[in-house]
Amino acid sequence: MRRPLFGCTAHSTTSSGAWKGNRPARLHLQVPGVSGGMRAAVYARVSTEAQAERGASLEEQIERCSELARRMGATGVDTESYLDRGWSGADAHRPGMRRLLRDCREGLLQIVVCYSLDRWARDLADQLYLAREVDSFARLEFYREPRGGTPEEVMFFQMRGAFSEFERALIRRRTLTGRRRKAEKGELVHPPLRQYGYRYDKENRRLLPFEPEARVVRRMAAWTEEEGLGAEAIARRLNRDGVPAPRGGVWRQGTVRRILRSEVYAGVHYQFRWSAPRGEGHVLRPREEWLRAEVPAILPREQWQRIQGRIDRNGQAARRRRYHYLLAGFIRCGVCGARYYTYTTRLGPYYRCATALGKAAGGRSCPAPSVPGWTNRATRGLDELVWEALVGGLADPRLLAEAFRRRREAGGLARRREELAGEAARAERQAEELDRHRDELLDLRLEGLLSPGDLRDRMTKLRVRRAALGRERQILEETLATLAAEEGGHPDPAALGRQVAACLGALTKVERRELLRALDVKVTVFPGRRVVVEWPLPAPGPG
Repeated sequence: MRRPLFGCTAHSTTSSGAWKGNRPARLHLQVPGVSGGMRAAVYARVSTEAQAERGASLEEQIERCSELARRMGATGVDTESYLDRGWSGADAHRPGMRRLLRDCREGLLQIVVCYSLDRWARDLADQLYLAREVDSFARLEFYREPRGGTPEEVMFFQMRGAFSEFERALIRRRTLTGRRRKAEKGELVHPPLRQYGYRYDKENRRLLPFEPEARVVRRMAAWTEEEGLGAEAIARRLNRDGVPAPRGGVWRQGTVRRILRSEVYAGVHYQFRWSAPRGEGHVLRPREEWLRAEVPAILPREQWQRIQGRIDRNGQAARRRRYHYLLAGFIRCGVCGARYYTYTTRLGPYYRCATALGKAAGGRSCPAPSVPGWTNRATRGLDELVWEALVGGLADPRLLAEAFRRRREAGGLARRREELAGEAARAERQAEELDRHRDELLDLRLEGLLSPGDLRDRMTKLRVRRAALGRERQILEETLATLAAEEGGHPDPAALGRQVAACLGALTKVERRELLRALDVKVTVFPGRRVVVEWPLPAPGPG
């Protein structure tokens, strides 16, 4: 039994009649200052005014439910606190429903009456959950579908909930079908309600240009077409001119790009682009399923197409100019300890302390300097210096000779040679197996059991796999030869150093960053552009 609320008396009762059977005993709370009897509440809901006209209005629901509550023995009926006007039954978090559950949990209600099951909720799971929550503290009854406690009555109650959910799905399907038929005729049924440069006319169901914002769109299009400006430059110019952004604040590069890319400004709006399967997020439909609707154009179609070409060319040029920062995430400030972030100027890529423009721990701007990422007219870049020092350390003949000596003493070379020999034998067996498959395919073709097309396709796959195995065997043989030379004690450190340097020079940008991460490289920048690099390698030469 639940503990009574503070200052309240409690007693457990079991209802009679249809409430006997497998329904549990309930805890009724008596609030001090209230005379005997039970306090009831009426829950009523309508989704729209049209539904109130066709079905049961709020007034009718309240009247019928109040009569039932008094017949159940209620001495006081609250008919105003738990109403939901204009709320869908699919929403289980309606304001009136939330207040009802809260007051039931606090023991303020002993009886709850609702007009019908579909007024209670549309989804079967919501119906059962909300009914179970109320049943834990009060008695729930419906005017049109009386409840009971026998297994048969419980089953029928759940079946009615399933039919209510089916009815809701059927209504939604009919509504969606009607909207789609209108959209197929070119009508605007899914208007872009927040489209910059437009306002939606609800009475006539059409989109109308909003001239103050439409002029801004035309200016953006002219800057892109005539001056070749990108989205970032246009955003800066709009902010400089004090043009209000679509949702307040300042213009962003992404906002400008979305506007210039939107085909609505060329007079075309696509409806039914997205679908929302149950339990999933929005899913973009195939383009052939989109439904086209004509809207008033702000930009001529030809101009909009030219702008798309200009944006594509600007993007390609930006990708070519984009610099790959090698040390991004590896640099910290030697003054305040903050990370260095990347930015680009007309002189090239740079690294800057994150607190250089803010306040450091001492209350002043951090004095740590910015350092160039690549060589410019002023100085050499940090990426070049660090990578050259790293390559010099890894390709140092003394380092390689010491590594070979340690591997020989630890016996690692012999174990590695055995592993490589086993891999070479496995590759040899796979190559022999592929040769047998080739002979079997030829036999099947001679017997007429394989068509020429199938033979050609399978032979192509065999040749590809055979070539890959050949390359793998060649690499294994070269590695075994190198290990044999190391075991013989006659490696040429200088030649191996040159080979290591050549391999490091062939690494891609992503592979170089992975190497820095594997070596746990740390770079610290101090005033005067003094740089300290930490890595598990011998110290590089001066400079």
